[in-house]
Parts: sequence; C-alpha cells; structure tokens
Amino acid sequence: KGLGTDEDLIISILTQRNNEHRYMLKQRYQTLYNRDLIKDLKSDLHGNFEDAVVALLDSPYELDCRGLYHAMHRPGTDEGALIEILATRPSYQIAQDKLLFQQLYGKDLVNYVHSETSGHFRKILLALLQCQRHDFSYPINAQDLQMEAWLLYQGGAARWGTDESVFTRIFTTRSPAEIAVIAQLYQKLSGIDLYTSLKKEFSTNAEKALVGIFLASINPPEY
Repeated sequence: KGLGTDEDLIISILTQRNNEHRYMLKQRYQTLYNRDLIKDLKSDLHGNFEDAVVALLDSPYELDCRGLYHAMHRPGTDEGALIEILATRPSYQIAQDKLLFQQLYGKDLVNYVHSETSGHFRKILLALLQCQRHDFSYPINAQDLQMEAWLLYQGGAARWGTDESVFTRIFTTRSPAEIAVIAQLYQKLSGIDLYTSLKKEFSTNAEKALVGIFLASINPPEY
C-alpha cells in the first residue's frame, strides 16, 4: 500500500509459510480488502522477483499448469520443462493438472501436447498424460517385475534396434518403486545398467524423457 514496496517483508512472510498457509493468505486477503493479492503483487514487483513471488502463491497444480503453458505457447517448445513436470508427477497430480489446465487456458492439455511435440517423445508424454502410472502403494510383485526386466532386455540390448513401445509402456505405467526394482533385476539379467541402456537405445528428447522418469524414480535428489 502506498509508495514503495517492502520487499523484505514480502520475502519474510511468503518464504516462512507452507503452500497451504500461503493459499489461505490469498483467500483471506481477498476477504479483508476485496483485492486480488497476486494482482497487487504483480503491480508492484517485476522481473524474476515477481515470478518467484507469484510462483510461491500458486498451488502445485497451478504451478504445473503455468509451467506447461509457458513451455508450449511461445514459438518453440521447452521440452525440458515438459519432461520436468510430466515425468516426475504422480498420476493423481497429472489428472488434476489436466482439469485445471482446461479451466485456466481453455485448452485440452493432451491435444496441446500432441500439437507441440513429435515422434517418440510425443508418445512418451501422451502416455504419461493417460495417468496410468501405479502409485507408491501399489504392491511389488517380483515375478511380474522380473518379466518386465526381461522384456526391456529383449526390446533393447538383446536385439538390433529398439522396441520403443515396450520401454514406453513400462516407464509410463510402473511406479517409482517398481522401476527401482526393475532396474536391479535388469542389471542382474543383462549385466548392463538400465541407465546406460536408456542412453544407448534412445536419443534426443525421448532419451531425456525416459532418463528423467528413471532418475526421478531411482534417486529424486540426484535428478
């Protein structure tokens, strides 16, 4: 309010509250002053500081949707941003992202991704958008995962060429815990690290997407 902006106070408040509390702040601000907090902040801030403050006030779903939209609506596509979001989110979050994306931008997220990507990279992203990945509570079935490891080996290192559909199905439907087990079984079966196989069997954005799913499953901090 008034001339100038107390940036230190803004930082102090927003960085010391969790996402739920910041959401409540937004709602309470509207109730008390009949003003939109984000619009008020955007009118007084600028540049990267503005972007960071607005991002802090977004829900995880809003942040995903904004990231996806900005990755595609400008000339050229930010494939890295698409991978970072779609390859790491659980299915329930992607399902909510799809609904909110339609509300925010009037676009179907699946169709939008289809129009802005191509090749096997597109197939991987569209498979992730089907929201078929198992969650962490899904039971580990060692026999099934042994078969998945064998199918990956037969679809890649054991043959000339790559059966891309096998890799896509497994990496877009199995949970992070299952992928971790498959990676162990794959190395025992083939003597080859699964990460190394992904780098060898794929290239460009398809490789980055599968490696992103793999690393986010095996070791999120490293990813």
